Parts: sequence; C-alpha cells; structure tokens
Amino acid sequence: MSFTTDQLEALEVAIASGTLKVRHGDREETFQSLDALIRLRDRIRAELGLVGANNGRSVGYATHSKGLG
Repeated sequence: MSFTTDQLEALEVAIASGTLKVRHGDREETFQSLDALIRLRDRIRAELGLVGANNGRSVGYATHSKGLG
C-alpha cells in the first residue's frame, strides 16, 4: 500500500491530540492504542523516505544556569 503525506499528517494530528480515531477524506479508522498509531506513523515516514538516522525523532538536552556569570 502506498501512503500519502496527507495520511501522515492525519496520524500526526491524532497522536498529538491523544485520540485513537483518524479521519482521512470520507474514511475514519479507530486504532487500538497510541502505540499502534505511532508504529503506523513510523512505517509511513519510512515508506515516504522521511526517516533519517535517528528514526525521525529529535533529541534535545536541557541546560540551566545559576545566572552568576
């Protein structure tokens, strides 16, 4: 099955909002878990060639300062 960026966007909106229902066009699908949504999102990203060396995830590090310098 070939996926579209519109389908990817619909999944990402559902993941961000925490819902298990995804609507694309006139079709709606209910997933069993957030994990299932994330796995499908990662699969679509891979098939669309949108996955880099870090599997499409970004890493950030927190910093802090006492403001004494």
